[in-house]
Amino acid sequence: LSLYDKNKYMQQKHKLFAPLLALILFTFCNTKTNAQNLKEALPKTATSYAQICAFADSFYATNNFLQYNGDGVAQESDYLKYKRWQYYWQRRLMPDGSYPDPIIKNNIYAQLNNKTTRAGAWQNFSQTTTTSGYNGMGRVLSVAFHPSDTNTMWISAPKGGVWKTTNGGTTWAAKGDALPTLFTGKIICDATNPNNLYLSLGDNTYWVGTDPSLGIYKSTDAGNTWLASGLIYTHADNVRINDLTMMHNNGNIIFSAQSNGLFRSLDAGATWSLLQTGNYKQVKNKPLSASSLYAFKYDATNGNSKLYLSLDTGNSWTLVKTFAYNTSRVRIATTIADTNFVAAICVSDSTYLNTSNNSGTTWAYKGGQEDADYVGVSAINKNIIYLGGVSSYKSTNGGTNFNKLTHWYSDGVHTAVHADAHAYQANPITKKMFYCNDGGMYRYNEANDTWKDLSNGLIITQFYKCAISQIDSIYVMGGTQDNGGRHLDGGVWSATNGGDAMEQAMSIDDENVAFSTYVNGQLFRTPDRWQSDIDVTPDPNDEGSWITPYVVHPTKAGVMVAGYSKVYKSTDDGFSWVPISTTLAGVNEDLDCIAIARSNEETIYSSNGSKIYFTFNDGNTWANTTVQDGNSITEIYVHPKNNKILYLTKSGYSANKKVYKSIDGGLTFTNISFNLPNVPANTIIVDQESDSANVEIYIGTDVGVFYKKDLDANWQYYNTGLPNTEVSDLEIQYQSGILLASTYGRGLWKSRINRPLAVPLATNNIKSNTSDAKIIYNNNNVVLVLSNFSSNNLAYNIIDINGKIIEKINTSAQINNIINTQSLSSGVYFLQLQNANFNNANLKFVVK
Repeated sequence: LSLYDKNKYMQQKHKLFAPLLALILFTFCNTKTNAQNLKEALPKTATSYAQICAFADSFYATNNFLQYNGDGVAQESDYLKYKRWQYYWQRRLMPDGSYPDPIIKNNIYAQLNNKTTRAGAWQNFSQTTTTSGYNGMGRVLSVAFHPSDTNTMWISAPKGGVWKTTNGGTTWAAKGDALPTLFTGKIICDATNPNNLYLSLGDNTYWVGTDPSLGIYKSTDAGNTWLASGLIYTHADNVRINDLTMMHNNGNIIFSAQSNGLFRSLDAGATWSLLQTGNYKQVKNKPLSASSLYAFKYDATNGNSKLYLSLDTGNSWTLVKTFAYNTSRVRIATTIADTNFVAAICVSDSTYLNTSNNSGTTWAYKGGQEDADYVGVSAINKNIIYLGGVSSYKSTNGGTNFNKLTHWYSDGVHTAVHADAHAYQANPITKKMFYCNDGGMYRYNEANDTWKDLSNGLIITQFYKCAISQIDSIYVMGGTQDNGGRHLDGGVWSATNGGDAMEQAMSIDDENVAFSTYVNGQLFRTPDRWQSDIDVTPDPNDEGSWITPYVVHPTKAGVMVAGYSKVYKSTDDGFSWVPISTTLAGVNEDLDCIAIARSNEETIYSSNGSKIYFTFNDGNTWANTTVQDGNSITEIYVHPKNNKILYLTKSGYSANKKVYKSIDGGLTFTNISFNLPNVPANTIIVDQESDSANVEIYIGTDVGVFYKKDLDANWQYYNTGLPNTEVSDLEIQYQSGILLASTYGRGLWKSRINRPLAVPLATNNIKSNTSDAKIIYNNNNVVLVLSNFSSNNLAYNIIDINGKIIEKINTSAQINNIINTQSLSSGVYFLQLQNANFNNANLKFVVK
C-alpha cells in the first residue's frame, strides 16, 4: 500500500485470525500438496444457494481458509471469494431460494427511467485517478484491441460494464450501460471489422456460484449499442461462459467455451451449434491460422484437464495433452512470435507450467509456482513467459526460472502493480503486454521494462459502504471490494486499510478521526486522516459478519456501538469497548445491522436475518421480535426525534416486502413498501433536518434510489443520471445538502437534496440587480458590480437554490468584486447582501 509499509499491512491482515495463525501456517505448510480448494471440492449437485452454503460452511469448519504468500500475508483465496459471493447473494434470492433472472431487474430499471424522477441529476463523485499498486480503480477482466488503431481499446469489468478508450487509455467512456446487466465477462473485437464486438455477460472468474451467464451480446457500432446474439441464456440455465475467440481474419467464425460445452457460430453470432459436450474452460485460436485452435476441458469425473487441438475450424478435435491435476483452473497462452508455441498452466496446490514448441505434440514440464493464476507469452520472444497471481513473474528462458516483476504494494524493490491477475493480452500491433487485474489495467513495455497504469477514468469501483464528514463536506470515505478503504481528502483519493474494506464512519467532533473495517469486523481507528491507525476491534475473539455493522452516534461525541455476536459500546471514540448484551442471535450467528437513536443514546436496535433486537436502557435488558415475511433486514434507521419510531429495509425478491416502519420500538411493524418495484432494498436513511412530523426518507435499491415523505402513500424515483447499478449505501452531508450514494460497481455519486428553503428568500427581494449592485458575467467569472457604496466593507452570503448557506463572506468592497465559484456545482445561486445600503438584496446568479 502506498501509505503503509509492509509490516503494517501484514499486521492488519493477521490480527483478525491471530489465535489461529500459528496452527494455520503449520497446517498449510505441511499439507499443501494434498490441499483441495472449495471450488474443486464442491459437489456438482450443489447448485442452489442453500446447498453451496451448507457444503462450504462445513468445508471451512475443517479445512484451511486462509493462505499466505511468501511475505506472510493472507492472499486472495477461495474462502474470501466464497464470503463475498455469500454476502452478495444472500440478499438477492427469489422467495423459493433460487437466483433471480437479471433481465427482470433490467426491465424494471428501463421502465422506471422512462418516467420523470424527482432528483436533480446525479453526479459522479468517485475516484477518477489511481496511484497504482493497491490504490486501484476496480476489477478488469479482459481487453479487446482495435485491429489497426492502437489507441482504441475496450475493456470489460464485472459490475462495471464495458468501457472504451480512443486515446490509448488516457480517458475512458462507459459503453455498456444499456446492457441487461453490468456483470460483463470476456470481450473480443472482429479483426476484419472493428465495429463488431462480442461480449459474454457474467463473470466466470469470480467463484463457482457467481452470476451465471446471460449469453453473448453483439455490438455493430463499436460498443455504442448492444443486441443479443443467437446464444442467450437465463440465470436458471446455470451456464457459465468461460472464454470467447474468433478465427484469424474471419469475423464470421466465433467459438465459445462454456460450462455446458464448446459452441461455434459460422454466421457472426446469429446462430450457434454445440461442437463438444463437457466443461470447457478456454478456447484460443492458433495465431495467424485460419483453421487451427485449442480448447481446454475440465473432466471432473476423472479429475484431470485435457487440451484438444483442431486443424479444421472445430469440425474435429485431437487430444494432445492430459494434465493429471485435479483442478478446473487451467489456462493456455500462445504467441505470434512462434505460432506453434503454447504454454499451459494448471492451478492446484501450486501452478504447474508445461510448454510445447510443436502445437501440443510434445511437452516439457517447467515446474511450479505458488503465486500464479494466469499465463501470458511475449509477442516478441516465446521464451519470455509471464505468470500472474498476487504479483507478476517473468521468465526469459522459456519458463525454467521466474523472477518477480511486480509487487502488489510499494515494497521499494519492484514496480507497484495491483494484485490478482485476470489476463495477459499482447497487442498484436505494438506487441506490448496488457495486464488486467483487480485494480484495473496496466501496459507493460518489454523494451524498457516499464509499466503504465491505464485505469484513470474507469469508474468501476465496487463499494460496500460509504461515509461523509459532517464537519468537512469534501472529506469522504468508502469501503471497496479488492481495493481497500478509500478516502477523499483535499481533493486527493488515497488508502485507509487494504484488502476488502467494509463499513466506514467518522467522528462527529474531530474531522481527523475516522474508522474503517476489514472482513469479519477487524476495526481500525485513525487520529490523523489515515496517516496512522490502530486496531480497536472490541474483542478479537468475537468474529463478526462479513460486513460487521457499527455506527457513531450522530450527536453524542465519543459514543459508538458495534454488532458482532454481541453488541459492544464505546464512550471514548473507540479506544475501549464493553459488551452490553449476551450473544443475541445464537451460537455462530452474527449481527447484520445496528442503529442507535439520535434522541436517546440508550436506545439501540440490531438485527440478524429477519429478527430485530432492541434495548431502551443501554443494554441492561433486550427484547426481540421477527419482522414479517422472512427476508433479511439490510439496514435500520431511527427517527431523529423519536427513539420508538424506526424504519428498515429488506432484501430479496419478495414482492411488496421492501420497507417497514415501527412506531412502538420494534414490537410491531407496518409495511410501507407501497409502489416500490420488486428488487432488493439495500439501505435507508432519514433526513435529520426534514420536518420531524413528516420526515423525508431515502432508500437505495438494486435499481437506484427512491424517496418519500413519511406520510406519503407512494415512493418517488430519485435516480436522474444514475446508471443501472446497485446502490449499496446512502449518506447525507447536512451542511451542503448533499445525498451521497455508493454503488457496487460504478463508484460514488452525489445529488442535491431537494428540500424546502432553509433560509426563506422573499420573492419580491430576489433580483438580477439593484440601483447600487448588479451581477455581470465576464471572462467566465461572476462579478458583483457596486456603485454608491458608503462603506469599504462588503458582507454577503452565497445561498443555493434550496436556501442553504454555502459560504459567508466579509471582505473589502471594490467596484468590481469577483465571486469565487470554484467550489460550487452547476446551478442557480443567490448572493444575499448584508449591507443595509444595498437593501439586503438577494441577487441571483448562475454557475455553468
